[in-house]
Amino acid sequence: MNSRAKGVRGELQVAHLFKSFGYQAERGCQHDGMTGHADVVGVPHLWLEVKRNEQLNVHEAMNQADRDNIGYFQRTGEDLLSVVIHRKNNQTWKCTMRLIDFLAMCGCTPFSTDVPVDGLVTMEWEEWIKVYMAYENERSAG
Repeated sequence: MNSRAKGVRGELQVAHLFKSFGYQAERGCQHDGMTGHADVVGVPHLWLEVKRNEQLNVHEAMNQADRDNIGYFQRTGEDLLSVVIHRKNNQTWKCTMRLIDFLAMCGCTPFSTDVPVDGLVTMEWEEWIKVYMAYENERSAG
């Protein structure tokens, strides 16, 4: 029960972080009371998985976010970028996403589609939100 409450608090904290930047974020289960939504919804173009865990396997968390995101895409046709937002006790929030998605968010493309761009990128929240907001502003303007 304690870990569930910790998870709920983490989701609320992340929703509040996005709200402080003007996004209409809320916990996914608050959205409609059903499963099948990201942990935090209301942030354009993102599938958000929130983890509050001292021993986080970030690759496993990213795979979970991708699996859930793919299921959502299959139901709705909405193509979102998977992001894991995570932190340990007494540390700051970090954001992890697939490198290929991060490069796309930054407006970069791989030199060759023959060579897969693999791996994850993790950034502190304060830096990641700047990149995301620039991406979102660009998408909204175009």
